[in-house]
Amino acid sequence: MNGLDLIEATHEIAKQWYDAQPEEFRLKHPFIEPSSKHETQLSLTSHYLSIGENTPAEHFQFQGRYYAQQLQWTNPSETSTRIKRGFN
Repeated sequence: MNGLDLIEATHEIAKQWYDAQPEEFRLKHPFIEPSSKHETQLSLTSHYLSIGENTPAEHFQFQGRYYAQQLQWTNPSETSTRIKRGFN
């Protein structure tokens, strides 16, 4: 999977993961679209990770595998074949 496909897959799986959450969660936590940056600086200082400008969207860009894994465990039918190929 190339970089652009991975970014698109992350956006798709993030939305699927969010939509699969209970309504109570969605009411308290608005959906934040993952960043689409092709280059991001990661900094690890002591035990603190900083991603780019440290926005939530930049952090969520790196959670594609987490979203896919959670969907496979909780709702396998919601995880598209394209996403499974990209994150497994």
